[in-house]
Amino acid sequence: MTIKNLIQKAYNPKNIVIGICQQNDSDKFITTEYDNVKFLNFKPEFSKGVCWARNKSNSMYNGEELFLQCDSHMEFVKDWDRLIANEVCMANKLTNNPVVFAAYPSAYQFKNGIRFFVGNPKIYLTKLMFMDHPSSIILTGYAIKNNFILDRPIKSRYLNGGFMFGNGAFLRDIKIDTDIYFHGEEIMTTLKAYTNGYDLFHPSRHICWHNYNRLKDHGDFVYHWNQDDESKRIVKWRTLDDKSKKRVAEIISGIYKGGNELGSVRTIQDYEKYACVKFRNRIVYGDGLTGIYKDN
Repeated sequence: MTIKNLIQKAYNPKNIVIGICQQNDSDKFITTEYDNVKFLNFKPEFSKGVCWARNKSNSMYNGEELFLQCDSHMEFVKDWDRLIANEVCMANKLTNNPVVFAAYPSAYQFKNGIRFFVGNPKIYLTKLMFMDHPSSIILTGYAIKNNFILDRPIKSRYLNGGFMFGNGAFLRDIKIDTDIYFHGEEIMTTLKAYTNGYDLFHPSRHICWHNYNRLKDHGDFVYHWNQDDESKRIVKWRTLDDKSKKRVAEIISGIYKGGNELGSVRTIQDYEKYACVKFRNRIVYGDGLTGIYKDN
């Protein structure tokens, strides 16, 4: 459904190239009649998590002017590609730095097999929350406006992975860390983008919906770490997850001794002030929307 929607709702579908990383049993791989869709197919036991899969998808980038990263189970508004191009154009007038956008989509669900949209479309901001483990930083969305158009893009403090877009060069500049298994994906992408000089934005309008309630709607919500697939893996998901959490925790606390994971244009301390967070103290303070810095 997502493939058809992306192409059928595009203003210029001939300009759209879709790269998909499928992780499934061979008899469940999907195909498509569209010739501008590329697939990389992997059996679940060879998959190493979400960042590994995103890296595989990004490897299909071939110099396109703009990129869109999205999850499956998406529904887009008409002319979504032109809207995204306009958002990037507007943001480029607000800053001399490269730009990248992200947002939480509004929700849709199924009722008696019919898709329906939950409430009115909204523009969602993204905020950070600290969880129990030092690396467990999650992003949640909250609506700032009950309609779906602002006068221009607004600054974001975080990048969530399910809906992100910007200039195509982002996929060359910001390499997804394949050693990050699941937790930490979004904060690491955020830190890489910001420290490499990218300015972060939320779009000024609603562009898409996402089916968040797939278990209830379809009954087939299969996790990467389900037991059937896990039994076939040489390296177990828990090993990957423990290594990943340790790496993220060390990077955000400044004690990581590995390679240079972040950029050199800005520091992680610059980001903390910009986003109103203190990683070592595990606190969020000030106003992450306006960037008003309250040192208390």
